[in-house]
Amino acid sequence: HGCTEQVVSQAVPAVALGKHPDFGFSAAKASASVARLIDILRARQNDDGSFGLWAANPRVEPEAVVYALHVLTDARERGYAVPSDLLRKGMGYLQSIAGQTPENLATGRTRAHAIYVLTRNEMNTSAFVSATEKNLEANHAKTWKQDIAGAYLAATKKLLKQDAQATSLLAECKFGQSVVPDDSNYLDRLSRDGQLLYLIARHFPGRAQAIQKRDLDALVEPIANGSYNTYSSAFAIMGLEAYAQRATTAAAGKFTLAEIVDGAQKPITL
Repeated sequence: HGCTEQVVSQAVPAVALGKHPDFGFSAAKASASVARLIDILRARQNDDGSFGLWAANPRVEPEAVVYALHVLTDARERGYAVPSDLLRKGMGYLQSIAGQTPENLATGRTRAHAIYVLTRNEMNTSAFVSATEKNLEANHAKTWKQDIAGAYLAATKKLLKQDAQATSLLAECKFGQSVVPDDSNYLDRLSRDGQLLYLIARHFPGRAQAIQKRDLDALVEPIANGSYNTYSSAFAIMGLEAYAQRATTAAAGKFTLAEIVDGAQKPITL
């Protein structure tokens, strides 16, 4: 299938795992996958910076556009050649999303995600964060902090150096919480937990160190049950890779391994 969400999801393994040759990626193969994504997105980018669902036209799904720009931001951060004009136009569209009044929790979620991606691209989004938080609290007081919208706002606050508020807000969001279907075409339990793991691993090292086996079990349970799609698979990969990077960094210099060969101890390189 070739809709914008799916072509972005096809490139996520290259973006997230392209630097890990043990997953079968060479530098050339990973770069070619990202380059193909960029070519398709450039062909689909509208004058307002959005990406059409199938071509450059008004048929746009805002969630897919935010997702595409999120993955492009990660790709640029990892050294892939992402054209600056493609991102710059995209950020203009995300600003329009960030400035809209959400109609429901689903659009509030998309708005929070857009604000996070804008912040990752070095924009001061404090006013957007404040307005979005007030709207969510006024209209979805009982649910928004447990929603991935709350996690995206928490990560944004962390980027904006509002550490105490960020940590307090993220504490409301747990792994394995049920997801009530709403107007989103993309949210399910696996995509939610994959995004949550990604945000925790990237921005909250203390919370990452506290992740338990049951948390990861909750994430992989839908995979074991065959309950996944291109979007949720991509975020599962992104989340698990980010967590692996965090865990490897945390363990560096603190864990050693050796084997006994003919009575002599021989260090094993990790």
